Amino acid sequence: MQVKDIMTSDPTVVTRDETVKDVAGKMRASDVGMLPVVLGYRDRELVGVITDRDIVVRHVASGHDHPCAVGIHMTAVDLQVASPNEDVALALERMKRARVRRLPVVDEAHRVVGILAQADLARDLGPADPERIEELMEAVSEPQQVPVRLGKGVRVG
Repeated sequence: MQVKDIMTSDPTVVTRDETVKDVAGKMRASDVGMLPVVLGYRDRELVGVITDRDIVVRHVASGHDHPCAVGIHMTAVDLQVASPNEDVALALERMKRARVRRLPVVDEAHRVVGILAQADLARDLGPADPERIEELMEAVSEPQQVPVRLGKGVRVG
């Protein structure tokens, strides 16, 4: 089975210049926890992702009460992506290693064409192979040791 067989096609995308508040509203309206960030709506070239966790941890918990642009809080490095033509098993293993619940799916020109989510895998692979889905859920749910800044150079972790 290929990624394109189970991915969510043509997902909502956002640009770096949109406000975090507007993006949070788009997430709520689409009932999703991650949106691909693209260079522009026409080309849909992936430049990052923004998650509900990015908004909570990097924006809200950091005390940003002004209209920040997505580009300030998005994840833009070490992006994990899938190809629509790759085997789902490879994408699932990438998700486990990277400990992510969702992968943007991009074509050869790095344009966003879909999202492969843990829910897609559970729906389409879960009935036949529940152990693999359980392994993915365990991997992405494992707590990470992330340094936390307490103030003036003091860090925990």
